[in-house]
Amino acid sequence: METKTILAQTCANYGWTLKAIEVMPEHVNLSLKPLPMMCALFDSAHTAAVHIFAASLN
Repeated sequence: METKTILAQTCANYGWTLKAIEVMPEHVNLSLKPLPMMCALFDSAHTAAVHIFAASLN
């Protein structure tokens, strides 16, 4: 089975939208649109990381 097909099926299983894919000899570039709840999780993690970094500067 082709790499693109496997990744497209995996994205469909998780409810993600596969916007773009480029399979290279040594790596794969993906552009995904995750579920809204995942976006909220990523935003929360990013916010926490920014606060931790800012606190470490003081």
